[in-house]
Amino acid sequence: ASTGNRSVGYRVAVAETTSARRALAEDILLRSAARQTLLILIAATIVFFGVRRALRPLARLEEAIDRRTPDDLRPIRHAVPREVDRLVGAINGFMGRLADALAALRRFTGNASHQIRTPLAIIRTQIELARRARDPQEMAAALDVADAAVAQSERTLAQLLLLARV
Repeated sequence: ASTGNRSVGYRVAVAETTSARRALAEDILLRSAARQTLLILIAATIVFFGVRRALRPLARLEEAIDRRTPDDLRPIRHAVPREVDRLVGAINGFMGRLADALAALRRFTGNASHQIRTPLAIIRTQIELARRARDPQEMAAALDVADAAVAQSERTLAQLLLLARV
């Protein structure tokens, strides 16, 4: 310190107790932790609502698909995010192939039904003719036709079973 004419030296000593320093450190830590917790909660809330909003079109797509009946194989015409557009296209392609396969199965079933019923009707008719026949040759001829129809029916049935297995 200077008085103008002469300087006088002095020393300042500052002391602090460890408990006061510890209390200050705890206070700083608690405030920092509270701020960080608040920031994390705000960020989590923003992320939660952001993701929920971003996934809303997918939830609507899910509801639209859930409402469909099992035989409804029309393509999905629903607005979806660009990232999911290819997935919806793949699902539509699959549903188209499935519709084609089901149509082929219906045609196959109709043809199989016809291929099995025709020989059975022939067999029934020939058995009736054999019952009414007065001549043993007529009876034998009717039974031969019925036997041929049974053989044809066995071949058809074997082919149908093989196709069904394939």
